[in-house]
Amino acid sequence: MVDAHYQKQIDGLELERLDKLLFKGIPNKWPNKHVYGGHVIGQSLDACQRTVESQYQLHSMHAYFMRLGNSEIPIIYEVDPIRDGRSFCTRRVNAIQNGDAIFTAIMSFHIEETGLEHQVKMPDVPPPEELIDDHAYYHHVIDQMGPKAEPLRKRIEKPLVPFEMRSYDRVEILNPKPKDIHGGFWFKLRYDGDDDRQNNIRLLAYLSDMGLIAGTFRPHGFVPFDPRIKNICSLDHALHLHSRNFRVDEWMFNAIEGTWTGGARALGRGHIFTRDGTLVASIQQEGLLRVHEK
Repeated sequence: MVDAHYQKQIDGLELERLDKLLFKGIPNKWPNKHVYGGHVIGQSLDACQRTVESQYQLHSMHAYFMRLGNSEIPIIYEVDPIRDGRSFCTRRVNAIQNGDAIFTAIMSFHIEETGLEHQVKMPDVPPPEELIDDHAYYHHVIDQMGPKAEPLRKRIEKPLVPFEMRSYDRVEILNPKPKDIHGGFWFKLRYDGDDDRQNNIRLLAYLSDMGLIAGTFRPHGFVPFDPRIKNICSLDHALHLHSRNFRVDEWMFNAIEGTWTGGARALGRGHIFTRDGTLVASIQQEGLLRVHEK
């Protein structure tokens, strides 16, 4: 049985079809009343997928976040069927609130074919059983920090996404020190999923917005919720899907590289692997990253 908290998050991804190419989604509540970018990515993918035949599956997405979303307002998704070919279908989607586009993406869908095969190797990391759950870690840190950290406890009282995540080689919040640009985290759903391929792809797309910009904190010794950070948000997002044979209720590893920071922006990259080392997806994201002047 799915916990009611997670069921609400899952239900929030569902779309209502208003017309052939028009859909409506209800955002999940977020602590700052903004909309989690992965939520919009997942719903946009669902809207596009529902306008192509089932033999076409996502292989790439290129997206831009243009405005901060408001979690109190429904999101309208307008799909433009740019092209339907024998091997590929292309869709453009705009996510709209109050008449303004907050997000736009172009997605390409491909039938299954065979060809040459190779992939980057999964990094050598400890298994998830040897690592602590991130949410439990944050609460442990808050306990050590005392009353001054109670406002933070309220923000993370329950996990913000329905995934368990276990970080590898994290920058310690209580003793932050710069680290190498390479890190990552194991993740899986906190409930039993299913074999529905499209649903697993949608949930992976939803999760893919998590942790990329935070990965660029490492060489600077910054941590999540760091008071030195003034503004942070996603600017764009690219997702390439390499395999469709995975389940997000089984452990997967997101190997993150904090590639670059500069000019109040940051670029992070990720490779997502199944536990046996199969490369499932590659992701890249640039974000706004402003810090307080010293």
